[in-house]
Amino acid sequence: MVLLEHRTRPGESHFDWMLQQESTPPEPTGDERTLTTFRVGERIDLLDEGAKFEAVRIHDHRLLYLTYEGELSGGRGRVLRVASGHCRILEDGAGLFAAEVDFGRGPLLVEGEPAAVSASLGEGAGWRFVVRPGTPSR
Repeated sequence: MVLLEHRTRPGESHFDWMLQQESTPPEPTGDERTLTTFRVGERIDLLDEGAKFEAVRIHDHRLLYLTYEGELSGGRGRVLRVASGHCRILEDGAGLFAAEVDFGRGPLLVEGEPAAVSASLGEGAGWRFVVRPGTPSR
């Protein structure tokens, strides 16, 4: 799991929260789109139990983004890794997304449901998440 700061233009940025799906092949080529990805407006790695945040689900990303930092092709800006950790996706359905996550501050359960969210997060399926006490994912 990784949280990337995506700087799109000078003074404009958001964060991309990417979680590796369990169905990832043991030796992926890097071309598979196996990172479930949400655009968020804040550093979710610093949130504590009870916190809430909004996100927009965007297209899955390639595994290379677990370690990539730098310029993006096509003038899409640049990314900087601000946090990484372990996760286990527990539920990924139309009405619920749940994952055990640990950004190194202790395990948490993050649960989300579809919802209307701020237009500043861009286009995509909106989700509202809540951070709950969790259990270790590994």
